Order: sequence, then structure tokens, then C-alpha cells
Amino acid sequence: MSVEQVDWELQTPSFEDRQAREVYARFGLAVYCGQCVERQLGMILATMYGDFSAIVTRDDFDLAVEKEFGKTLGRMTRDLTRAVALPAAFEGRLRHAVRERNRLVHSYFYDRVVEFASADGREAMIVELQEAADFLRDFDDELQEIHQCWLDRFGISAERVREEVAKLKREAQKGS
Repeated sequence: MSVEQVDWELQTPSFEDRQAREVYARFGLAVYCGQCVERQLGMILATMYGDFSAIVTRDDFDLAVEKEFGKTLGRMTRDLTRAVALPAAFEGRLRHAVRERNRLVHSYFYDRVVEFASADGREAMIVELQEAADFLRDFDDELQEIHQCWLDRFGISAERVREEVAKLKREAQKGS
């Protein structure tokens, strides 16, 4: 079906529809933040606790990271706790992040089917999802800080990382 074939409604969505869309948007944000945690953990494992001496070229780096990205979040967490003794508070936040991400991805809407049917329930879901997103974003920021401290030891500054990200964004925009 092409865009021209879509029967677009020009009516203002109802409160219920707007609220449902807000639930979906907050869910998407929370899951995105969970994926950021997952990817950051994979990069930490590939560089800080993997065989970093074997990473010589960009292809070596890509292979090391892809190996970690192929693991489940729970497996990466186990690998990290086996590689280094973590402070109890940090390990608690790590385990909470894994539970929160898994809950969102595997059962969130199934567990909230009754709540989703009412305005009060949807409002509670919006608050709950925002809290999940905030926690996961903050934990991802913490992981990024840890990883950046390690990168700094090898002369890879935060500015250099930002420049590479900007370069990747420009390349992606050219391709679209």
C-alpha cells in the first residue's frame, strides 16, 4: 500500500487514542534506553575485559564487539561479574537494569493488559515507563563514564568519540 492509498483521518484523535500513543512512545523510549545499556555493556566487555591486545584494526574491533552483541544481556552480565569484582551497589543497579529491560521486552504489555484498558491504568503505565526510561538512561550514562575513563587511558578522548559519532551520523544522512 502506498502513501497515496492510505485513508488518512483528519479528525483529532480522542483522549484515549492520545493516551495510548503516549504509552507506546514511553515504552519505545524505555526499550531504547535498555538497548543502550545492552550495547554499552557489550562494548565494555569487548574492549575492557576482552582480548584487547588482539584488537589491532577496525575489523578486529568490529568482530570483538559483534561477538559480545551476539550474547544475551544476562550472559553479558554474568561475563562482567566473572571478569571483575563489582561494588555491591553497582552490581545491584546492573541486575536491576537487566530485570527491567527483560520485563519491558518480554512481558510488559501482557502483564499490563488490564491497566491498558482504563485511563487511570494508562496514566500509571506512562509514569512507570518514564521511570524505567530514566533509570536505564542514567545507568547507561554511568556505563559510558566508566568506559570513557578506560578509553582515556589509551588516548581516546571523549571529544574524539563525539567526532566519530558525528562522522557516522553525517555518513548515515548522506546514505538516506
